[in-house]
Amino acid sequence: MKIAIVSSTFPGSRPGGVPTYVEGLAAHMAHRATPLVLALGTPLSPGEVSLGPVEGFKYHAPLVWLRLFLALLRFRPDVIEVHNAPVGLPLFLFCRPRYFFHGPAVLEAKVEGASPSRLKIAGAVEAFVVRRSRRIVFASKTFRDLFRQLYPSVSPDRLRVRYPRMLFPAAQPLADTGRHFVCVRRLVAR
Repeated sequence: MKIAIVSSTFPGSRPGGVPTYVEGLAAHMAHRATPLVLALGTPLSPGEVSLGPVEGFKYHAPLVWLRLFLALLRFRPDVIEVHNAPVGLPLFLFCRPRYFFHGPAVLEAKVEGASPSRLKIAGAVEAFVVRRSRRIVFASKTFRDLFRQLYPSVSPDRLRVRYPRMLFPAAQPLADTGRHFVCVRRLVAR
């Protein structure tokens, strides 16, 4: 199975929660599928495609979206999973991909000091993506419950909690495995 993962940036270009989570997710999926990560910035491995520079997305979004479509046409994925609504936005016009909810867009934008107009845009984009998603995925029950408060009309059948897999037996000390995956998330200005 081929899975396209649309993210915001690559961890090397802009370290942080979602890019790091996506990088670990792609590495985990590679054991049973062929993942391709599409994001802004500089790719770290052969299974990644840059959609453009990190800075100035709002000015070159049409070019990013064109690169996204071309990469998807070449890759021909069985599944598309979008982790960043603005980067994957046009996909929701033409198909119904999965949407990975990493937190409320309006709250993140507010924490980062966005203007009132940017807050409205973030809310509208997220609401559109939620309506058009085939399935909405969460890393925790807490985010699923928060999502249900924000979008009570979304059918529970479309919601899935997908825990990060622990790649070691619980009794085994972490230092002995050589492989670790941790995802930490805080809503703070970056």
